[in-house]
Amino acid sequence: MTETQDLTTTTTPMHLTVDPYWEIIEVLAYGTVCDLIGSERYLALVEDRIAYVLDETLTEVVGFVVNDYAELDPLALDVPELWDGPRFCVPVLALRGATLGEVMLAIRGRFVPGEPTADAMHLHLAMAAETAEEALPQWQLALEAGDMKAHYALGYTLCELGRYRNAYDHLRHYTELVADNAWAWCWLGKACAGCERFGEARAAFERAIELADDETDAPELLAELDEGAAPSDPQFLRLSDGRGLLVGTRQEVDTAFAQIIACTGGSSGGGRWSRLFGLQPDLFVEACDLENLQREADDLRVRAGLALGDEARRLLGRLGSL
Repeated sequence: MTETQDLTTTTTPMHLTVDPYWEIIEVLAYGTVCDLIGSERYLALVEDRIAYVLDETLTEVVGFVVNDYAELDPLALDVPELWDGPRFCVPVLALRGATLGEVMLAIRGRFVPGEPTADAMHLHLAMAAETAEEALPQWQLALEAGDMKAHYALGYTLCELGRYRNAYDHLRHYTELVADNAWAWCWLGKACAGCERFGEARAAFERAIELADDETDAPELLAELDEGAAPSDPQFLRLSDGRGLLVGTRQEVDTAFAQIIACTGGSSGGGRWSRLFGLQPDLFVEACDLENLQREADDLRVRAGLALGDEARRLLGRLGSL
């Protein structure tokens, strides 16, 4: 068993969730979620009641969780690490360098019995909503109050409302936070398909199937995607030093790439150009550019009203001066 003296503690400020409906307290480094993390990432202090949460490397404490907290008195527990263990910064409680026990006492002094933090309140209001339209603002408020899990709920709610582009941002971010949630990947695939990002949708559905086989809708949705003979995602070319971005159809991009090769004497220009197939790297791809490039291309598509050909031809005119 890992001992706390062998661990470091994050310096990231903590987000506090007090949820009297589910009888749980979460004090986690901002941006961290506990969804579907393995048991190895919990370091129990009181079995089934209190545990530190470790990062993916199992070397850093990134917070703690307390179950059934209403009847738990930290002063009555014979657990030295509650008072001598890792220390946390919890801004909402005006605490710096506070131990787990000190944070629990501060929570008891701040919250009356049954009182939730704002994120927990809005989460349960969203869950009680009768329609997606009613749930949406509550999920938004839960996220704005710091609950990163709300990215997932916002994503699938926006999908249900047909707002796929907005849903994509939340679901993509959530799959980065929780890479093993099969349903999150399934919903991301739905959002991608709704945005006509068919290559990325296919990859998301395949990931969902890999994680949970037939436990989600992914197999049926992937079959529908294949039956529809969806076109490939638009391709992108970019000068890797950031001086240019070209968006176009497969033929336009291939033509432009051929001209670039010709302009640079039969080479890739010393590796200056990057090429993307949706999010799947093909030739001369710089991994660090993938996310920014995708977002830049999305914005460009919106501004161009999807008139990709015109935008591509306009940017091709810059080639002679590169």
